[in-house]
Amino acid sequence: MTCPRPALRSLGAEASEHDQRSAELAARHALEYLSRQVTLCITTRNRQADLDEHFRSLSSLGLASLPILIVDDGSTVPIRACASADFPNVQLTRYDTSAGLVERRNTLIASARTPFVLSLDDDSELLVAEDLIDVLSEMELHPDWAVVGYSIVDVTRGSVPAVVARAQSLLIVPSQEFVGCGHILRRELFMRLGGYRASLEYIGEERDLSMRAIASGYEIVRVKNRYVAHYRSSTNRSSKRFVEYTARNVPIIWLLNCPYAFRWLWYIRSVMGIVSFIALRGWDAASVFRGIARGRRLYDDASSGPMQRLSYRTLWKWWHR
Repeated sequence: MTCPRPALRSLGAEASEHDQRSAELAARHALEYLSRQVTLCITTRNRQADLDEHFRSLSSLGLASLPILIVDDGSTVPIRACASADFPNVQLTRYDTSAGLVERRNTLIASARTPFVLSLDDDSELLVAEDLIDVLSEMELHPDWAVVGYSIVDVTRGSVPAVVARAQSLLIVPSQEFVGCGHILRRELFMRLGGYRASLEYIGEERDLSMRAIASGYEIVRVKNRYVAHYRSSTNRSSKRFVEYTARNVPIIWLLNCPYAFRWLWYIRSVMGIVSFIALRGWDAASVFRGIARGRRLYDDASSGPMQRLSYRTLWKWWHR
């Protein structure tokens, strides 16, 4: 079913009463369509202020009635979801201990009851509500699209993202992977592929899933002219943790997904690339080697998870995107 693309907000005081009524009716139909098709999923930890800003953004976009699932991954002070009557479909699940972003995303997506899932971070926001309808309508026409990634704009809170004016048609390009803070995925296919590899905990789950999807004959695409703003909250953001988990996870992702005969070649290539990248930027070398050392245990844990290795042909296809 394809939905028209009406505005989801009022036309303003200058519009006639008839135009206002027509716009409100169209917006109601659009919201009914969205509520049947997509669930917004957010994982959060110790970011109450960012989550509050996210809810304000949803309200201003006219998307407050969407099904919204939130997981509090062991916040020190329990997270509060918006309890306003304007958000009738919010469900918050709290855990006392942190299991990591990846496992919590699996929990959220498994709990959704719609064909598609919109995944945003607590510090990322849609910029235009109608973009959601545009992307969903296109995904319905392309059942081989596993994930559609938005273009991510990194901005500071309070600033206005400087993006290109919204075009009528989507500009879709093949992609190697997607960004976790702004994408729409096909829920049933996600579950069939085994979901995210929970043992990764943090960093790299998007690339791992993308490789498995492409190996299974599906597509990962990015829409170049539809945007999500990422405000990059400083809460829970550690450069040392980022470096360590990148060094731990990325080589193992290659080891698990490359053609079997070449897996160690790609592993060594990945390790050398990470070491060079970190050295050029003067980041913490100890975190790099600690992450690489932890990779052995990760490999043992991850090997029991979902496996769909790339063939030589699909590896070539993935690499040249």
